[in-house]
Amino acid sequence: RVAGASKAAGAAGVVVGGAAGTSGPGDPTLEPPGSAEKVITPGGSTNPHFVGVPVSVAGGDTVGGGVGDFDPFSTPTTAEYTVTQPANGCSAITSDVAGKIALIDRGVCTFTTKVRNAQTAGAAGVIVANNVAGDPTAMPHDGVGEIPTIPAVMVDQAAGAAMKPSGTVTIDGSAPEEFVTDNADIIAGFSSRGPTPFTIQIKPDLTAPGVNVASSVFGGEFAFFNGTSMATPHTTGAVALLLDRFPGASPAEVKSRLANNAARVVTDHVTGTVDPGVLARGGGRLDMVPAFDATSWFSPVSVSFG
Repeated sequence: RVAGASKAAGAAGVVVGGAAGTSGPGDPTLEPPGSAEKVITPGGSTNPHFVGVPVSVAGGDTVGGGVGDFDPFSTPTTAEYTVTQPANGCSAITSDVAGKIALIDRGVCTFTTKVRNAQTAGAAGVIVANNVAGDPTAMPHDGVGEIPTIPAVMVDQAAGAAMKPSGTVTIDGSAPEEFVTDNADIIAGFSSRGPTPFTIQIKPDLTAPGVNVASSVFGGEFAFFNGTSMATPHTTGAVALLLDRFPGASPAEVKSRLANNAARVVTDHVTGTVDPGVLARGGGRLDMVPAFDATSWFSPVSVSFG
């Protein structure tokens, strides 16, 4: 039904965009509506900045800590920290973290589970070490039970590795600030990969920012979100610009201008150094200048041999 509706909309001159989904990094994990052939389907990639709190290791560097639904150390705290047993904090923590900040690896279970287990073990707070390349992300509460009361932030993969196994850290969540990094254009680990189910077509079509994106929430406020549902409005905004510049452009031309002129700068989510391939990034990261300047376009934008 999604494929039929998008095809009919395209025939009527409407440009249709749809998120790739957040079931990555396995293949094939493309989800509707992004799996439909005529839809412009973006995957999600990282931004080169985020708003977080300073995390300063004694004798080491100060890095940004990603904040989310948990208290971001709104009361500045200096304390000892230590890794936990188990390292992922997904079951009862058996190591001594009483009065300390627990350094827990991301993965396997929800952030709420990790923070709750640390709180039960007497920890004063939690630092989650990211397990994928890129900046730390906003950690959501899973909605199960009451949210833990101890503070928690996330640091990036490299910072987490450098901190291990223990030390002293100061975290000041009283004044969040912007951290500019070198972590742009890394495909998000959650971004769904192609090929499309059943039809075995190349998807996504391109990539757009989908990590640590400031978006509006109720009450006139803003919050940071992650997902290909963040990459999609970036893409549809680009569509609006193209239609304003080329008012007679067909949906096929618009899609081609974006997908076939994207920047081949996207790297993998594991190391942030390797091209993840067309089934992860599509044509590449959204790049408006060559999209405007293109003198030819193609339909379809890619050809799959099934």
